[in-house]
Amino acid sequence: MRREDVLRFAAATPAPTRAEVARRRLLVGAAAAAWSAGIMLSVDGVRVAPRPLWLVLATGIASALVSAAVLWFAATRGRNMLGRSARTLAAVVVGAPVLLLAWKIGLTACADGMSDAWPMRPGTRCLTVSSLSALGPFLALLWARRRSVTDHARWTGAALGVAAGSVGWLVNDLRCQVGYWPHVLLGHLLPIAIFAALGLLLADVLSPRWIHPR
Repeated sequence: MRREDVLRFAAATPAPTRAEVARRRLLVGAAAAAWSAGIMLSVDGVRVAPRPLWLVLATGIASALVSAAVLWFAATRGRNMLGRSARTLAAVVVGAPVLLLAWKIGLTACADGMSDAWPMRPGTRCLTVSSLSALGPFLALLWARRRSVTDHARWTGAALGVAAGSVGWLVNDLRCQVGYWPHVLLGHLLPIAIFAALGLLLADVLSPRWIHPR
């Protein structure tokens, strides 16, 4: 990015106070969390059996930590006023889904019978639940970062999609008892890829109008 572009962006963008930024993040986060929680409660909430409790806790806590980390990297600029580097964003986009999948499949394999096939539950319901759960956070993240990304907007958009999709993954992890890997790929992982692609396609929303997304 040219120095003139950065100066023009800085001059044209009003600097909100820290209190305003904190208030906006709190409101956006609360709205997104309420949306996802509402979706989960509407489809029976947290379900444990027939999974052992340790498996639910281990996968659920890990999913929550990964989701929180991805949300932090995607929703904030970090120390650089121009935002996260392309390398960092790419690591988030690729690494988070791989970590979630590996942890889920690996731990489930340690629980007797939990990796077995469930022919009547191929994963389409989880695909719907995860997508609906991710939709609210995705729109909230796009709104929170609209017209504020001056560099690597496409990577940022994809990272926002992964962040939203990871929330959908967390919802499914708390309610879905199926650990069969084809089910997990369709119902749990595919929504993350879908929202990452949507974030990539909607990168124009993130960039100031005079910057072409990269």
